[in-house]
Amino acid sequence: MEGKSGEPFDKRVSDWLVGASPNSGKPVRLDFLCEQLGRSRPEVAEIRYQLLHRAVSAVLEARRFGASDALLIVQSFDRNGDQESHEDFRQFGRLFAVDASPGRLHQLAIPGEIGLFVGWANCSPAREEALASAT
Repeated sequence: MEGKSGEPFDKRVSDWLVGASPNSGKPVRLDFLCEQLGRSRPEVAEIRYQLLHRAVSAVLEARRFGASDALLIVQSFDRNGDQESHEDFRQFGRLFAVDASPGRLHQLAIPGEIGLFVGWANCSPAREEALASAT
């Protein structure tokens, strides 16, 4: 689990690879992510690296625990600050022919035995009173 608001999902893959030497591990890592998601390097060039990485991480963890499905949920606490990230998330969904609208789970067609579901959740931040009463 990782929390950020108003920050991008890392660089676009095309920028993430810029200047990477063949020995850096990045090309091999990207090829592995593409293989797991059933996509090619050109298809993912404009996708944010972190979305690819987190999706594959969810699939690998599901496989490790013997689960049939993996889930990647992006939880947004600031709609205004996360607008660009939401568009990046939707672009990630379009990579799989899915219109990843908020508040819904979307199944992505990937190879293998694990189903991958993604979703974007808009949430209000907890108010100070709620936090105080919870402790």
